[in-house]
Amino acid sequence: MPQAAIFGVIGLVVFPQVVLGQQGGADAGSRPNILWITSEDNSPYLGCYGDALAHTPHLDRLAAEGVRYRNAFANAPVCSTARTTLITGMYACSLGAENHRSRVRIPDGFLLYPASLRAAGYYSTNNSKTDYNLANPGKAWDESSPRAHYWEPKPFEELYDAASDPYEIRDLAADPQYGLRLAEMRRTLREELISIRDAGFIPEGMRDRLAGEKTIYEYTHSDAYPLERIIDLAEMATSRNPAALGQLTGALEDPHPVIRYWAATGCLILQDKAAPAKDRLKALLDDPWGDVRIVAAEALGYLGQSDAALATLDTTIRERRPYEVLAGLNTLEYLWKAGHTPLAPAQAMVKDLQLSEPADRISRYLLGFR
Repeated sequence: MPQAAIFGVIGLVVFPQVVLGQQGGADAGSRPNILWITSEDNSPYLGCYGDALAHTPHLDRLAAEGVRYRNAFANAPVCSTARTTLITGMYACSLGAENHRSRVRIPDGFLLYPASLRAAGYYSTNNSKTDYNLANPGKAWDESSPRAHYWEPKPFEELYDAASDPYEIRDLAADPQYGLRLAEMRRTLREELISIRDAGFIPEGMRDRLAGEKTIYEYTHSDAYPLERIIDLAEMATSRNPAALGQLTGALEDPHPVIRYWAATGCLILQDKAAPAKDRLKALLDDPWGDVRIVAAEALGYLGQSDAALATLDTTIRERRPYEVLAGLNTLEYLWKAGHTPLAPAQAMVKDLQLSEPADRISRYLLGFR
């Protein structure tokens, strides 16, 4: 086979027991999830095609465990037209797109393959090349950017049958058949949280200060720890219910820092739906507790207040309290990935920081982008 014959390599990996990609629906748990890896304009310069100089172990393994086409030929052997073929599933010459940079129009009814997957209920993302040599590609992807990801927000409550569904694919929480069981388990969980005086609702950066000269165990087993109120607010915060915003907004002014933290977290989860709470969130940027300031800053990033959020993060990180430094750097990364701050200001914030593990991982990660 001539080496110029193959101009594209496609890796199609099907995950029958992974939850990535599916939007839901009655049969979502039974459908596969798909990772589509495309490489074009490289000819068969791969180990699996016998190239002695190519070191491509991962692609070779993919080929060994899948299907390797040995008589595949490019119908339009140049990069942009190869992408036209790959994204449409049609010969470029049949579309009139066989010329490089031709940018031809295609009929509106011709869907690109990710659009077909979206129509079938899949959530389709791309990182992030979209040069398809078409004048009217339309909205092929749900998300397409260097920060595109496959995860959708998780529901605040899930229920699985661990015996018949060990990989936790089929969420039964919304199934009326399991309503009584879910309510019973919810009550049991609450009783257990209260019984052990669960400390997991307290951010790490607050623990030493709340405990003072005692242990966090002693603090959480004292009357100073309003656990039942915190549980109620945490459930409300994670419910993603905009109807809870009024109560969340009121709790932003609570005298207890853990209550304020969970109230701000609820506003963060609501994102732009928390706009009526913006002024109270801005007031929390001066909160005496760093963890409260950090989560308020992230919430404000979704409300058009990125400059104020970055200033607060910068101040909090430079106070060099280890847990708050880590939380602040995580939030900085989240704001960048969500598109609420450009990369350059995020990099400027961390470039001179001298940090140890694990906090230095985030600064090194941010500085690794150009």
